[in-house]
Amino acid sequence: MGVIGLQTYMTNYCPDACYEVRITGLINSYRKATGRQPVIVVDGSSCIRHLYGPLDWILGGQLKEFADKLVTFVKAFESLGAKLVFFFDGSTVERKRFIHRYVNVMKR
Repeated sequence: MGVIGLQTYMTNYCPDACYEVRITGLINSYRKATGRQPVIVVDGSSCIRHLYGPLDWILGGQLKEFADKLVTFVKAFESLGAKLVFFFDGSTVERKRFIHRYVNVMKR
């Protein structure tokens, strides 16, 4: 999911378009305005990269440590009263880049 290069573009050409927010405030405002539990959609592929971070990927990786980080991440949002929904689009970023390059080569 996501748009390749969007973050770089926004940072370079629209620096005032993105700003930090306090997620707690957004969750509380939504709940107060709607009376419903907030549902936050998470790009699973990007989240994995962020959470796995410096953990070792070799030989299956550090799955227990990754699972611990993931549980901590989800519980942090649950403690604020929000539900997380993860979406995975199937391909890794590297695979998407490969497919994009392949399509461009085939167009030539």
